[in-house]
Amino acid sequence: MPLAEAVCCDSRNLPFAEPQFLFEAPDINLFDKLDKTKVTTFYDSVCGVPLFKAPFNRTFDAWKAETEEHGWPSFRTPEIFSENVIVDKDTGYVTSSCGTHLGTYLPDVDGAPRYCIDLSCIAGNEASMSFLQ
Repeated sequence: MPLAEAVCCDSRNLPFAEPQFLFEAPDINLFDKLDKTKVTTFYDSVCGVPLFKAPFNRTFDAWKAETEEHGWPSFRTPEIFSENVIVDKDTGYVTSSCGTHLGTYLPDVDGAPRYCIDLSCIAGNEASMSFLQ
């Protein structure tokens, strides 16, 4: 089973994540592929709904630094599409509205909400309107 399928789609693997710092792998280099001057929208890898937009209400460098500190793309509440992101604060699991496991809700020490997300689960393309209807 491919890594993305195992992490994002197999409910037996909910406690697990893609390898830390995968976004820095030479064949991925996430931050080298993004336009620092624009907000990037990340889509569900399975169904294509929008999930996160970043950076939003902070600089590109601040978002990148937080992601590098934690090892997975890290998002804040203003950066989520709340209609498509479901957070179970009891388990910490973050899933999409179509059931894709996205990552983990890990608040900061001060309690500020933070979402550490598996890049492979948010590397999808925007769904066509016919799919969403």
